[in-house]
Amino acid sequence: MMIRMENGATRADIERRAIQEMIDREAITQVLNDFARTVDELDFQAMSRCFTEDLIWDYGPGAGVVINRRDDLVAFVTEAYSPEREVTEESMVRVRIHKTSHHISNIRVDFEGPDAARSETYVFTWHEMVDDDRPGLVWGKWRDQWTRTAEGWRIHARKMIVSATDNYFAIGYDAWTGEALYKPGEAD
Repeated sequence: MMIRMENGATRADIERRAIQEMIDREAITQVLNDFARTVDELDFQAMSRCFTEDLIWDYGPGAGVVINRRDDLVAFVTEAYSPEREVTEESMVRVRIHKTSHHISNIRVDFEGPDAARSETYVFTWHEMVDDDRPGLVWGKWRDQWTRTAEGWRIHARKMIVSATDNYFAIGYDAWTGEALYKPGEAD
C-alpha cells in the first residue's frame, strides 16, 4: 500500500528528495573547499571554475570593482597576488598579497529548487601582505547563490560580509548594518 502525503508526494519521493539534497549539499561544500584550496595554492584558473561564467563577485567597493565574468575574476585575483604591481587609480584591486590561508566553517545550504541554492559560509582568512610585516586578517561570511550546471554546482553570485579585520583594507559589507565598509572618496 502506497501512502500519499498532503502534497501528493509519496514517502519514497520525500526520501529520494532528502537523499538528493544530502548529495547536493556535499557537492556544494566540496566546491567551497576547492575555492579555498585553489586560492591558497595560487591556482586562479582552477579557482575560477568554482563559478558560473556569468558570475557576480562583490567584495564591496573597498576591494575593487564588481566582477561579472570568469576571465575578469582571474585577472582581478592575479593582480591582487602580483606583488610587483603598484596600486594605482587604474588598479582593479586595492591590496597586494603574497599568499593566503582560507579557513571555512558553519556552512549552511538552503535549496530553492532542484538546480538553485543559497549558502552562507563563515570564513577566516590570513594574508601575507606585500607592504607590511604583519599579517592581514579577515573574519566574515560568504553569501553565495548557486546554480547546478552541466559541470556540477557552481557559485553564481558571491557577496563578502565582514565581521572584523585586522591590518587589512576595508573590504566587504558590514555584518550588522549591511553597509559597504569602504566608501569611495573617504580617506584610505
